[in-house]
Amino acid sequence: MADTPIADKARDKRLLGYHDIRIGNEPNERLIKFITTNLPKVAPAARAKFDSYKDLLSSFAFGTSFYDAFTARVRRRSQGQNEDFDRF
Repeated sequence: MADTPIADKARDKRLLGYHDIRIGNEPNERLIKFITTNLPKVAPAARAKFDSYKDLLSSFAFGTSFYDAFTARVRRRSQGQNEDFDRF
């Protein structure tokens, strides 16, 4: 299989170390459980969190906000503080 050498490199702990890579086109039992059982349990909370920060994520993703400003605003918002400046 052509994907085997790439998968072997990705599994190598001295390189990427993704030990759980599988080759094939059919989902395995773990993936099915993750998609059908685990993901639906956390999706609503993850969506709510995403919605409350998507304006900050958008400005960072589109380059109108730099990483340090983005993380500072996220921190201040999560602490219920004014996002425009740090309080000293």
